[in-house]
Amino acid sequence: MLVLELIGAVSIRHGDGIYVAEPTSPVIDAKDAVLRGDPRELIESRRMLEPLTTRMAAERATDDQIAGLQELLRYTDDGVQQISLHGGLNFHAELAACSGNAMLSSVVSQLVNIEQHPLWRLINEQALRLPGARDSQRAQHHAILQAVMERDVDRAERQMREHLEDLQSYIFSPSQMYLYSSEIASMAELPTVRDPRPK
Repeated sequence: MLVLELIGAVSIRHGDGIYVAEPTSPVIDAKDAVLRGDPRELIESRRMLEPLTTRMAAERATDDQIAGLQELLRYTDDGVQQISLHGGLNFHAELAACSGNAMLSSVVSQLVNIEQHPLWRLINEQALRLPGARDSQRAQHHAILQAVMERDVDRAERQMREHLEDLQSYIFSPSQMYLYSSEIASMAELPTVRDPRPK
């Protein structure tokens, strides 16, 4: 509950109760977070929330939802770099939606939204150029989904945690840190990437 209060999803009024934030207001002011915030806050928030929503998804995901995730990964596997980038982030958002908790799903969706947080585009474009990085990302996504399909809640949670720990290690490696000083001020101006899957 403390995490949800810190990111503005709920308001705790001592002696009165807990109130959900106004739905008309974004839970996160994402554009300001990109321009003013530390990238560590984004990945830290994801590391706190996504293992939990993945565990919940392993318990609650419907067969139709799992089939949708399988289709998304198949489409991402066959795609060009732009599709892999967008599809990989969509996988995280749609997996969170399988948790059955609309509030947590909404927060995760905002945290991985490439249009609100172009940081992920910068990171993924760099990472996907590295030999083996794209294959590693795919393999980790498939391992997460396999654990969800098998309803193995502990393994699903662990696979997501390890996946995000790998991402954090990459982001804050010495070879990558120089990117942020020159790029973060211009990220809000990057062109929009739309979901490439056929409607």
